[in-house]
Amino acid sequence: MAAFGDTVTIVNRTSETLIPGVRFDGREYPIPPGESTGFPKAWVPYAKAQNKLMGSQHPFNPSQYVSLVGVKDTKDDCSPLSQSDEPQCLDRSGDKRRGRRSKVIEADGPTPFDAQMPGAIDGFASR
Repeated sequence: MAAFGDTVTIVNRTSETLIPGVRFDGREYPIPPGESTGFPKAWVPYAKAQNKLMGSQHPFNPSQYVSLVGVKDTKDDCSPLSQSDEPQCLDRSGDKRRGRRSKVIEADGPTPFDAQMPGAIDGFASR
């Protein structure tokens, strides 16, 4: 990693390398499992926000979530954890609205044929 001022020991709570780990200043830095010393302190908020436990983010307060990384010797939880199988970051378990019944739709992006059609992707196909 580049030379930075203050550094911390970041803990990857999972048993696998987090890829991209943290994306900072246009570059990706993987975070190996366990403790990593010399991690730039300025990158910590980005590493936490980019490595959320799926299904743990509060639906009305996006700053409340469980992160897969923590900083050693701080109030951060550094206990072992594994990524869940939830399809999205939001925790919809307590949601009483219609969104709680949402279903995952397996969909692909546009095919090369669709991409060549003028206006077909945005729904305004020329006639």
